[in-house]
Amino acid sequence: MSEERMKILKMIEQGDISAEEGARLLESVNEPDKTYTWKSFLGDAVDRVKKGDFDLSFGNTIDFGEATEVDATSFEDMDIHINNGTVRILTHEKDTVKAEYEVKMYQSSSEEEAKQRFREEVRLDTSADLLRLSSPSNKIKVSATLYVPDRAYAFVKTKVFNGRVDLSALRAEQVETKTTNGAVTLSEVHGEKANVETGNGSVDFQNCSFSRCDARTINGKVAASGSFVKLDLSTVSGGINVSGQDHRAERGFFKTSTGSINVQLPEEKRIEGNLASAFGKLSCKLDNYKLLSDKNDWLTKELKFTAREDYETVYYVDADAKSGSVTVY
Repeated sequence: MSEERMKILKMIEQGDISAEEGARLLESVNEPDKTYTWKSFLGDAVDRVKKGDFDLSFGNTIDFGEATEVDATSFEDMDIHINNGTVRILTHEKDTVKAEYEVKMYQSSSEEEAKQRFREEVRLDTSADLLRLSSPSNKIKVSATLYVPDRAYAFVKTKVFNGRVDLSALRAEQVETKTTNGAVTLSEVHGEKANVETGNGSVDFQNCSFSRCDARTINGKVAASGSFVKLDLSTVSGGINVSGQDHRAERGFFKTSTGSINVQLPEEKRIEGNLASAFGKLSCKLDNYKLLSDKNDWLTKELKFTAREDYETVYYVDADAKSGSVTVY
């Protein structure tokens, strides 16, 4: 794969450009008469991405910053919807809701007009029950950072069409996050249930704890560290890495088509495992495990085992990598 194509795919994965824009750029790479123009453009675009000044449509925008801070109500739910941009939610020690925005406005003739459109179309509302942040227009690219009071919440929902999502130091009974094109990171987020989905981008749980945690991506790696009772991770194109599981862990289901799976198993648990792959290597690194079944047919490899049979509580692991290796340890 050419360097140009790799750069474009990286931009798509990170949410810097949309899948549609990426497709047009990939098509231009294959046109010889545009090689010089493409290379010159790409070099400039990559520099701008690194500086955080990348224009999604490669056209003119009016860029500005906005900030607002309001008194927090007793809301327990959050509903965040950004059509074009990124979302970052974290807590602070104040009884207020603070929103900071970095804005790129398309199709505006002046900064005054751009700011007026932003204030009309991007809404931050707080009621007794709900905090809502909405930016439905794809002609406004909003990078929003939201600070909320450090307390327990019932339901946190974030939906982004084109951009990444980052949640940090939150406590919520239920977390639901979805983006079509962008990475998702949850860092020190704790609750009962998490459901994360992205079409194109990585998913990363960093020092999190949930009773039930589900995550899916089509193109990107999935990583999880922390305390999970039931963990279900899947990707079509990417690897899966799991670490730091503790005594709460009961079940783990992991599936990928074109990547490898590495799972650190919880200690002081009886382990019952089922590993499978079509082409990759299957490996159990535990000492003195008992082999129940070892199937090694063409296009079908399966390893069933049990370990640490002296322990009463059980951890079940089921890992399937179609073309990659599977390792548990």
